Amino acid sequence: MKEIKLLSFYSISKKNDSLKLCSWQQLAKKFDINIEKKLTLQYNINDTQRVQDWIIATEIQENKDRQDTAVIRKLNKNPESYAAIFSALLRYGADAKRLNNSSYFLSWMKSFYFYDFVQVSDIHDVLIEFRPDNNRGVKTMADHWNCKNPQLVSYWKARLQKSKIIDITKIQIESQERARNKHCKVLWLNVPKETLLCLCDQIEILNPVIQPLQPLKPEIN
Repeated sequence: MKEIKLLSFYSISKKNDSLKLCSWQQLAKKFDINIEKKLTLQYNINDTQRVQDWIIATEIQENKDRQDTAVIRKLNKNPESYAAIFSALLRYGADAKRLNNSSYFLSWMKSFYFYDFVQVSDIHDVLIEFRPDNNRGVKTMADHWNCKNPQLVSYWKARLQKSKIIDITKIQIESQERARNKHCKVLWLNVPKETLLCLCDQIEILNPVIQPLQPLKPEIN
């Protein structure tokens, strides 16, 4: 940290040195990052949740937020696809008055995305193109973290789950119509003669205060 000028030493006596950390502005300039958006974490020194655990969890949440924002941005640039998905979600049971809220819209879109693999809908190809599942596979996370071995990602996931910082759900969806998904891993089941969609681990951060996403554009007529 001293070599990259994130901290410096200064003497307060002949026997002891003190550390001085750089400012947030210096950190932002050094790594060319935006420090305007912040995530407030619930941290207690008396439990097993360590600071480094929360740093990893924050990266996971930040990536999920960026994926959600990318889906919203893509939807806003494709009004016909947005209108088709909006109508499908209404038929699926969503509340029309709440669908202009991005978080609500994406949660229902993700649920319908899973259901669509079981019984293929008329917007199957559209859902696959937009892929509302904001989770990553182990290999992708290892690449983003610059890990030489994906097992390190598995270690951190197990660590965070044990510390009750994240919740992990494993989901596999069996299709009744032999559905395909070219962007995700799909297996062929010989006995029932059906396809099986193998999803990435579904990770949810349990405690942080998450800032809401920006709302979608007004409903398209």
